[in-house]
Amino acid sequence: MHCPRAMRLLSAILFLSLSGSVASADDVQPADSKHRVSLRIVKMLPETQQALLFDKDQGTHVVAESGLTIEGFLVDTVDEDSVTLIAEDGTEIVLTAPPRTRRTVAKASDQRVTTVAPANPYVDTAAPANPYAAPPAAAAPTAVVASPV
Repeated sequence: MHCPRAMRLLSAILFLSLSGSVASADDVQPADSKHRVSLRIVKMLPETQQALLFDKDQGTHVVAESGLTIEGFLVDTVDEDSVTLIAEDGTEIVLTAPPRTRRTVAKASDQRVTTVAPANPYVDTAAPANPYAAPPAAAAPTAVVASPV
């Protein structure tokens, strides 16, 4: 590799290979986004197979269920976490529900769990003493009888 001719050949090949890949990357066209969907899922209603959608363009809420047409899209299916829309040309678009947070999971469960506070072993179970009550009567002293010795 000490030959200048070999170095020129190697640098020419390296230059052509690097510049050729850049030229081919410029030729690729981005995919057409014909179907811009302005609908977003606000809330899923799995018990009724419906979803509450928000239309960002109109600024309105829409209830979606299978078979309805909304904004030119046919609602195909409403699952527990997604809504499938079909465009006029047959393209399927899947809207996914936002991730569930702890708060929405707790609301969705709708199970009220009542817990009983644990008993304190250091507290006397008798009624608390009344500080304003009359003092208890003193017991009479017992007589000590001397025994004969």
